[in-house]
Amino acid sequence: MNGLAGLVEYDGDGFVVVQKFGKIKVGDAAELLFYKKDRQVNWAAKDLEKEFPPDAYFSLGKWIKGEGLVRKK
Repeated sequence: MNGLAGLVEYDGDGFVVVQKFGKIKVGDAAELLFYKKDRQVNWAAKDLEKEFPPDAYFSLGKWIKGEGLVRKK
């Protein structure tokens, strides 16, 4: 996601951030799953989100899970 900026930015250092629905483009609503880097996750899992629930989930400008876990820049 290098080169993209948002209205509010968060520091994803320490997390692997996965776009839930493929690639993100400028103007698209973000659906982001945050996984702590120290977790063991099988990235090839058929249903990643179900088999390995994310530590935080950001959807359409709101935290669905993990609000405060990922700090603002």
